[in-house]
Amino acid sequence: MATLPQLPQKIYQMIAGYSDDDAAEQLTNDPVFTQIIGTPALVSQPSLSRFFRRFDPTSIEQLKQANQELLDKIH
Repeated sequence: MATLPQLPQKIYQMIAGYSDDDAAEQLTNDPVFTQIIGTPALVSQPSLSRFFRRFDPTSIEQLKQANQELLDKIH
């Protein structure tokens, strides 16, 4: 399965205080973000929006489950 850069990008943006998808445009060539994610450039705001619009109730539940598994490992 190919790694999708959208999810890690969104997570790191949120951690850094850039919660809006519009921040992707400002950060497109940010050297810190591109190095952390391991891509030459970040995905655009429209790409982030398309990615999250594809989520359905099943994929949301899978993300919740993955989050819970990570929290269980931490505790």
